[in-house]
Amino acid sequence: MRMMKQYYSIILLFLSLNALAFDNCSDKGAQISAEVDELSEVVDKITGEIASKVLGIKVNYDGTGTVKVLANEKGELLGLRLDYKDSKGHLMQQTKTVEEFNNGGSVAFEMEGQINKPLVLKAKPGTNISKTNGGSFTFSLLTDNDPIKYAHYQLSLVKVGSSWKVMKSDKVVSGTTISPNISWSMTWEGTFKSATFQ
Repeated sequence: MRMMKQYYSIILLFLSLNALAFDNCSDKGAQISAEVDELSEVVDKITGEIASKVLGIKVNYDGTGTVKVLANEKGELLGLRLDYKDSKGHLMQQTKTVEEFNNGGSVAFEMEGQINKPLVLKAKPGTNISKTNGGSFTFSLLTDNDPIKYAHYQLSLVKVGSSWKVMKSDKVVSGTTISPNISWSMTWEGTFKSATFQ
């Protein structure tokens, strides 16, 4: 009973802080975002999921994001989450389970008014993601809208000891920097030039 009271107290604290964060988001900016992100990870752990960052994302001239794995207490892979905050402060988050990935699902950036998704992370065609061993992913960037073209980067999600890591070829990577295509009027066209992985 005491454990349940503590659980509900934490949830109520999270909800009240989350509401406070949204009320004061123009005043506090990144500080509140970091606090909300930290609290969301605490709630993930309470509900049986452990969220771990495996890849940082930096889009030049715009924003930052992360790819996180969601795992259970045994370290088994449950799904992947893509978070992104653009330069205007707009937040985007998508989560897919291992089953959804294996059925062709993806996590992706979505742009208002644009059908094509600028960034898509999905399981490599013809492969399945294992909850215990991970698997191969395609990190795809939209490079042209007419005709539609994507640049594809092959990545793998692997377990190293008790931690999940992203690998490109035979090298562990922890971040990517993406260069957007900028028009002559200095506005983003919704497409990218390339990505580098570090």
